[in-house]
Amino acid sequence: MKEKVVIGIPSGGSVHTRFMMSLLKLQQWESQNPNDRYELVDVFGRAGLYIQENRNNLVKDAQERKADWLLQLDPDHSFDPNFLQIIMRDAKKGGKEAIFGLYSNIGTIRHNGSFDVIDCIYRETEDGKYQNISIKDNAQIVEVDAAGTGLFLSHLSIYDRIPYPWFWVMLFQNDDGTEQMMNEDLSFCRFARSNGIRLWCDPLAEAHHHKTVPLLPSTMRSFLQNVNEQKVAMGANIGPKLEIRK
Repeated sequence: MKEKVVIGIPSGGSVHTRFMMSLLKLQQWESQNPNDRYELVDVFGRAGLYIQENRNNLVKDAQERKADWLLQLDPDHSFDPNFLQIIMRDAKKGGKEAIFGLYSNIGTIRHNGSFDVIDCIYRETEDGKYQNISIKDNAQIVEVDAAGTGLFLSHLSIYDRIPYPWFWVMLFQNDDGTEQMMNEDLSFCRFARSNGIRLWCDPLAEAHHHKTVPLLPSTMRSFLQNVNEQKVAMGANIGPKLEIRK
C-alpha cells in the first residue's frame, strides 16, 4: 500500500501568487507522474494570527486524515513541480522522519544598507543558541540541529513521541539577563531533538523564498558576488558592499 502524503499550508491570511502557481503545478505533476511508493492525497491550510497554532492544527488535520507524511509549505515560497518527489527521496531511509527543504532569508540588515544572506539551517552552539551553516555545495542529505519549517516534511509518528504542543514560542535568558524569543520552528527543533528525533536537511529540495528579493540558496550568493565584482570593475561608488556570509 502506498504511503499517504498531505500538504499543509500555514498562513497569516496572505498567499503569494507564485506559491499558488507552484502548488498547482506540483499537484498536476504528481497526478501525471504517479510514484510507486507514495501518493499525494490532500492539500489543506490553516489561517490565523499565530503561526505556532497554525502548525499544531496542521498536524492534527493530517492525523485526522490518517496520513503517513505531512509536508508543510509556507505560502511565500515557490518551487519546482517535482519538489515533493525530491524531498521524499530519502524519507524514512535510515530513520529519516523529519526532513527540511533548503531556503534562504535575509539576515542582519545594517544601518549602511548591507545585509547577510543566510540559509535557514543551524548548528546549536555550546551556549544553547543557534548558528547558521551552509551546505550549498553538497547534494547529500545532512543532519542538522535546527532549520526553518517553511519547507518541512515529517512522518506523523514523530508527533506521538513529542509532547503537545509540538510548535510553540520559547523565551530564554541571555547572559546579560535579558529575554529573547525563539520562534516556533527553532523551538520545535530543540523540543524534537530532546525527545530523540533526528533532523535532516535535503539541499536538493530548495525553493525560492519571496521576501524583498526572491532567494534561491544555490544562486543568491553568486548573484551578490557578481554585483560586487561589477561594482569594482566599474570603479563606481554606487552604494555599500553587499555582505555575503560564507
